[in-house]
Amino acid sequence: MIWRLRWLCLTCFVIGVRAGAADLPALPESPGGIDTSPFAAADAPHDLVMAASCIERGQDAAAVTFLARYVAANPDRVPVRAYLAELLFRRDRFGEAKTEFERFVSDAQLSGVDANRLAHAHTRLMAIAARAGDHYGEHLHRGIALYHLGGQQKDDDAVAESTLCKAAGELTLAKNAKPDTARAHWYLHLVWTRLGQRQPAARNLIAASERRYFSDLTPAERRDLTLATANRR
Repeated sequence: MIWRLRWLCLTCFVIGVRAGAADLPALPESPGGIDTSPFAAADAPHDLVMAASCIERGQDAAAVTFLARYVAANPDRVPVRAYLAELLFRRDRFGEAKTEFERFVSDAQLSGVDANRLAHAHTRLMAIAARAGDHYGEHLHRGIALYHLGGQQKDDDAVAESTLCKAAGELTLAKNAKPDTARAHWYLHLVWTRLGQRQPAARNLIAASERRYFSDLTPAERRDLTLATANRR
């Protein structure tokens, strides 16, 4: 059992070091690809109708203005925020896109958004971090995206394990880049739990718990970490 665990740890790290953006499966794109039908419903607010019209005409800059105004007035409309973040990314407004994607992830975790949408957001955050030279953010978000994608591979255990191993490798690199933050430790706990490796899962849970108040955890992640820590006692 010990040699098996050591082999799996080493394999996950090596695979993660070699993993790049190309290892992430194709993710659903928003515009164009964006479904504007909810925006154009008969009872849709004016800003959404105007945003849909702008998107259909390829006027992304104008669409951003309408969507930003709508999201400011309706911060609980999580899917619309995702569209806004995607449009900002496409316009190379990366600082604003990062803020909106981070807010989307935080809100989506509380509202039960599909894991593929979360993976897409983390892939965008990974790209933004890479562009900014943020190695921690790049490895962290790639690892989280792979974690979500690994959980979707329900019909192929080998593919799921390979994807989760890549996630573990990326998250280990993120943890090493910023050892005092909790988020990489928390997702390593989740990855190792899915891989059925109780010792590293428990070790990372403890590490995440010790760092929970000095971290970039979202409210949902902090809640889940608190529950997991309490259940372990």
